[in-house]
Amino acid sequence: MRGNVKKSDRGERRSARNGWIVAVAFATGLLLPSTVPSHAQVFISKEQEKRLGREQHPRAVQQFGGAYTEDGIDTYVAEIGDLIASYSSDPDVGYTFTVVNSPIVNAFALPGGYVYVSRGALAIANSEAELAGVLGHEVGHVTERHMAKRFDREIGVGIIGAVVGAVGGSNVVNEVLQRTGGALIRNFSREQEYEADLVGVRALADAGYDPYAQADFLDSMANERALLARITGTPYDPNRGDFFSTHPNTGKRVERAITEAGRASSGPGERPRKRNAYLDRIDGILFGDDPEQGFIRGRTFSHPSLRLSFTAPDRFYLTNSTDAVYAFGPDETALRFNAGRIRASDSIVDYLQQEYAGRLRITISDVQAFTTRSGIPAATGTYRMQSNRGTRNLRLVAYQYSGSLAYHFLFLSPPAVTQKYEPQFHETAMGFRKLSNTEAAQLKPLRLRVVTARDGDTVQSLANRMAFRTFKVDRFRFINALEEDENVSSGARYKIVTE
Repeated sequence: MRGNVKKSDRGERRSARNGWIVAVAFATGLLLPSTVPSHAQVFISKEQEKRLGREQHPRAVQQFGGAYTEDGIDTYVAEIGDLIASYSSDPDVGYTFTVVNSPIVNAFALPGGYVYVSRGALAIANSEAELAGVLGHEVGHVTERHMAKRFDREIGVGIIGAVVGAVGGSNVVNEVLQRTGGALIRNFSREQEYEADLVGVRALADAGYDPYAQADFLDSMANERALLARITGTPYDPNRGDFFSTHPNTGKRVERAITEAGRASSGPGERPRKRNAYLDRIDGILFGDDPEQGFIRGRTFSHPSLRLSFTAPDRFYLTNSTDAVYAFGPDETALRFNAGRIRASDSIVDYLQQEYAGRLRITISDVQAFTTRSGIPAATGTYRMQSNRGTRNLRLVAYQYSGSLAYHFLFLSPPAVTQKYEPQFHETAMGFRKLSNTEAAQLKPLRLRVVTARDGDTVQSLANRMAFRTFKVDRFRFINALEEDENVSSGARYKIVTE
C-alpha cells in the first residue's frame, strides 16, 4: 500500500469496488472459468494488438507496483526474454520484458509482446533456466495470440470494425478493459495454459537450457500454495486453481510439461540450468513488500512513512498491493485495509456511512462510534451481502487518522463463523495505531541473500537465519526447492531472507 492517497473520484470508487470483489473472490476460492477455444479465429489484427498493449503497458506496470530495476535486474531479465523469444514461432513481434515491483509470484503478458514477471517470481526461481521457462510461457501466450482471442470474445466480433485504427483510444476498448479489470490477463482456458507451457518448454530446449526447469518452476508455484495453506491452516487441494494465479491447475500442467520435456531432451540435468549465474544476479533483491508500500512481519503490517500499524487476527495471512492490504484467514474469512479522504465538515460516522459505505454501494446498520486504545476516533457498522458462495457478513471500520486522512477496514466472514471471529476483528480494529518516529526508523526491508553452506550447516541452521518468526524451515525449503527429506550440502549455495 503506497504512501500517497489520491482524492476520491469516480475511478477510485471503481477501484475500491473492484478491490473488494477481488478480496471476496480470493476468500471464497472463486475461479472464473474461460471458454475461449485455443483454435478460435482472431479478428483483431497484430497491429491492433501492438497498439492495445502499448496503450495499456503503463497501466499494467502501475497496477503491479511499478518497474523494478535495482542492480540491472530488468536488463538481465530482458536479455533472457529476448533469447527465448528469438526461438519462438514469432520472433519479430518486438517484445518488451518488464520486472514489476510486486512480491506476489506472478507473470503475465499483454497483447503485442508485452511480458511481465514479478520480483516475487524471481525470488522463488532457482536457476536461469527456470526464469527462461517462465518468460517462454508468457511468450507462448503472445505467439498463440491468446490475449487477442480473449479480446475478440469480450468486445464481440460485430464491433471489431468500430475500433479498427483506434484501438488504444477507443471508448469501447477502454470500457471493456475497465469492466473486466485484470481479467484480460487472467483466466486463460486450461488448454491455452497447456499450449503456452509447451511453447515455453520447446523454446527452452532450442535455446540450450534444460527444459525440465519449466516443470520445476511450476512445481514451485504449487508448493507456494501448499505452504500458504500450512501457514493459514486452510485445506490444500493441489488440483484446484487459484483465482490470483494466471496459471490454473498447476499439478496437471507439471505432468504434461515433463512429458513434453522428455521429447525435447533425453533426461533432466543433461543441459545447463545456470543456477550460479542466476543466484549472482538475484542476490540482494527485495523480498516481500517495497518500503514505499509498508512492511509485513508475520501478522503485523506497518508503514514507516504513513506512520501506522495494525495486527491481523490469528492465522490470517497478509498480502500487500499498491492500493490496499489484504489478509485471508481460515473459514473463508478475510479483511481489507485501505485509505480515503474525509471532509473537515464530516464526523467519522458521517464518513463511514456516506463516503466509505457509499463507495461500496451498500447501506450499513448497527453504526457505532468508538475510540481506539491509542485515542484515534473511529466508527463501525455492519452489512449482510449475497455472494456466489452464499451469504457473507461485512463489518466496516473507519478511522479519522489526521486532518483529511482516513483509513478503514472491511472484515468478511460467513454467518456461521461471524460470532467466532468478531472478537478477533474487534482486537484488530482497536489495535490500529500510529507509529512513533523511532519505530518507523527501525523498520527495514527484507532482502534475499545468497549464502554458501559450511561444514556442519543444516537446513535448520540456515533456516534460523531467516527473518521470519514462524515456519522458518518450511519457508527455507520452499525458496530453495528442497524436498522434505533433503539436507543442505557443504559448499552449495542457498537463498535466505534477511533484513
